[in-house]
Amino acid sequence: MRAAAAILTARGGMTSHAALVARGWGKCCIVGASGLDVEVEHKRVVIGSAAVKEGDWLTLNGTRGLVYLGQLR
Repeated sequence: MRAAAAILTARGGMTSHAALVARGWGKCCIVGASGLDVEVEHKRVVIGSAAVKEGDWLTLNGTRGLVYLGQLR
């Protein structure tokens, strides 16, 4: 978690461990994104019809709770 620029989880809430740690480290965090399907064995996350593999970019807007595929510029 420390190496990540932001944290995105499929479960949890405002008082979850990920949320508390992210807040303490000053990192963006979105928890409880139920639309995520984490496939650990394939090292990817499926969001709707899009598969995001390890090393791909995601952009998080923690204020609005939005996840964007790719790196926004």
